[in-house]
Amino acid sequence: MSLRKTTKLVTFRAPFQLRAMEEISPAGEYEITTAQEHIGEFMFEAFGRTTTTIYLPPDVGNFRMGQVIPVDPTELAELLKAHNP
Repeated sequence: MSLRKTTKLVTFRAPFQLRAMEEISPAGEYEITTAQEHIGEFMFEAFGRTTTTIYLPPDVGNFRMGQVIPVDPTELAELLKAHNP
């Protein structure tokens, strides 16, 4: 089965924390990646979501690597709605 990924930038206008995150992250733009798996040929092409992740860059001045954390897409959507009315 084929896999497709979509990436988008989202903006949080205030510091935030998702359940999967260990610390509060500052306001700013974050990269969200959604992976979807092809689930078959119907009347149209169909895909089902397999994972949603957020990329957390390292702190300014810190030369370590950022983190990619799996997140609940429903929790993410609710948080984005609250931060961007």
